[in-house]
Amino acid sequence: VMEQFFSLVNMFLQNHRDTSERRLRIRTYNVVPFTPSAGVVEWVNRTVPLGDYLLDSNRIGGAHARYGTGDW
Repeated sequence: VMEQFFSLVNMFLQNHRDTSERRLRIRTYNVVPFTPSAGVVEWVNRTVPLGDYLLDSNRIGGAHARYGTGDW
């Protein structure tokens, strides 16, 4: 889902004259996940695995608890 979202954002950036002239885009990386919290690009500085962001590393907090209260 995020890959599709980033592709859509890049399309919008490319189609807008100002951002196209500045060659703005979202840089994406191919990731091969090994587990929900580890993948090939784990070495990138100041990044957090998506699972840790959504659920927190202890699986009881994170963004889902803050913004998706009541959701599954």
